[in-house]
Amino acid sequence: MPEFHVTFLECPKIGSRVRLIHNGQVGHSHPIKWVQDHPHDKTLFRIMAENGVICVGHVDPSAEAVIVRGNETRATQSGHPVPASASYQARQIPGGPYQSEQYARLIQQQVAGAFRSDWKIELEFGSSSSQAFQYILDRAKRCGSYEEMISEAGKPLYRVTFNVDAVPQFEELYKQVKSWKTTSVCVNGHQVSNADINKWLRCYRDKLACAHSNPLFCYGASPFTYNLFGCHRTMIREDWYQFGSMHPNGVFVIDKDRLAVIVAEKLMPYRICPALNVDLIRLGFSFIPDAVDPRRDDDWEYVYLPDRRTQIGVKPKMLELVIDEHTSSISTLAGQITITMGIYSPIIVTPQFVNIYTALQRHFGIRSAYSIRKI
Repeated sequence: MPEFHVTFLECPKIGSRVRLIHNGQVGHSHPIKWVQDHPHDKTLFRIMAENGVICVGHVDPSAEAVIVRGNETRATQSGHPVPASASYQARQIPGGPYQSEQYARLIQQQVAGAFRSDWKIELEFGSSSSQAFQYILDRAKRCGSYEEMISEAGKPLYRVTFNVDAVPQFEELYKQVKSWKTTSVCVNGHQVSNADINKWLRCYRDKLACAHSNPLFCYGASPFTYNLFGCHRTMIREDWYQFGSMHPNGVFVIDKDRLAVIVAEKLMPYRICPALNVDLIRLGFSFIPDAVDPRRDDDWEYVYLPDRRTQIGVKPKMLELVIDEHTSSISTLAGQITITMGIYSPIIVTPQFVNIYTALQRHFGIRSAYSIRKI
């Protein structure tokens, strides 16, 4: 059976079609039946096409289209690009090989917060018959960036702008004027409802309160809210492997499209959060494999129907790791941030969650002090 090496910018999904080049000729398209991650290099994947052809591909950030190299005895034209009209087109994805249309929309939805260094929130209100109006106006003049304007109706408007460091001051003023009919709030130029502001404030207030005792708050306010996406409001923790379908060949394919939809829906009220980092959401998706095959990965096992014969899913074997963390502190050393957490010691998590700490080290230069042992 000939084997071809195919370069993609993203891992193809089940149902996609791929064309191979042999001796410089573009072959027929083949629907992809299954995708299997390479056990030693997670940037590699194997594809079984409908006609039995095996493809081995990897993420190539410089590629512009599918490139195929044959390794048969006879030499083939190496690096010959598939014409755009006949290729499986892919997009460059920093931090991971996977992106679907739903995932692209998820990223686009995070327009307000999106980990912007210039994040700002504007509180605007008009005159009020409240007895506290003058007191509130005097306070507004002393905090943030204060402006006075005239509305289209010719009435006075007052706007105060706060940066990310002044969220507590914003909340204090917002509580006093949020019920006024003239009050509105914009985050980075996008108007936001009171309902979303209140949901975000409840969570962000907790984050600020434990900034030192739990610096990775967004990855889990407690062991019950551990998550892969840098925001526990996604409500997707270690059970991402429940989203997908079992194929007759014994491979469970993760439904990342569905995951992306759920993540987008859950994060919509929190899209304004200055701590919401789209890169970490992308990073979380890269942790999740496109498919799980317990026959090739000893960390997984099948889930069966009561007949013990019909496979309906997969689950980790729970050969878990214990992270023994010793102190709760955050300090700066030689230009790097050292984070050690002891608030939940010992913490029992699956290996998938441990990857977060390793990825954070690479992504932000964070050094996380912990020891890991098998149980």
